[in-house]
Amino acid sequence: MCKNVKGLDYQQGSLISWLAGIIDGEGWVGLDRRAGKNRKGFRIAMQVSNQDPRILKRCEEILKHYYGIKCYFGKHISVKNRPGISHFWIVGMKLEPLLRDLKELCVSKVSEISIMLEYVEYKKPQLVNYSERFSGFDFTKEEEFYRRLRQVRETRPFRDYTLLFPTQEDDIVQSNNEN
Repeated sequence: MCKNVKGLDYQQGSLISWLAGIIDGEGWVGLDRRAGKNRKGFRIAMQVSNQDPRILKRCEEILKHYYGIKCYFGKHISVKNRPGISHFWIVGMKLEPLLRDLKELCVSKVSEISIMLEYVEYKKPQLVNYSERFSGFDFTKEEEFYRRLRQVRETRPFRDYTLLFPTQEDDIVQSNNEN
């Protein structure tokens, strides 16, 4: 059953729920540390990786249509003749409406998304006067958000989902042990 997202009809809500599931399972939501002379602090970022580029392309279509968000695509380097894993990433405050919907629909990344939404509220007043946003700015609060996100990720229990779906080899081993 699909939650009604932003008053959309069932089909549209289903697409956004599907997107939330992909982001929840295959994605990363966090703060990207900016480095360089004119790049200080952090920025909101999201990345989704998958071997099937069709899934990423569908995610891009949904993000562009419902949120007006442009995705940037890349490809991880192949290792030992395995196909490379494709990914897309999104950065910036334009993620706020998506994060608000994801908070309602995601299961495993709710803590990270909540911290990111707090960060958005913290950053909004600084964006009013964009040209002076770094003059005398103290980044300790941003570092605190970054540390909180890392702590959530480090304390999350590992879930081995392979045990839920036995393979054919597991069935053969089990039947041999029964004899």
